[in-house]
Amino acid sequence: MKPLSLIVQLQGATPPFHDTRNKTLGGIPLDLIIGFSGNAFTGKPTHFFWQVAFSEDLLGKGPSVDFSSYLRIGREF
Repeated sequence: MKPLSLIVQLQGATPPFHDTRNKTLGGIPLDLIIGFSGNAFTGKPTHFFWQVAFSEDLLGKGPSVDFSSYLRIGREF
């Protein structure tokens, strides 16, 4: 079995529209990202890699996207 990596990231930022009258955009964006990554067809001199992740807005308010997904497939030389 090939190694599999777990990806966990907590991503936040300062509110981009702080001190404005728009309370929705003045909230703190905070996302939890969970995913996996691994290699496929490992060989010399190249191999393929993949990454898949899902993101959820933890606070449910602010300018963050509520739910998103991510897929990356590539080849390294």
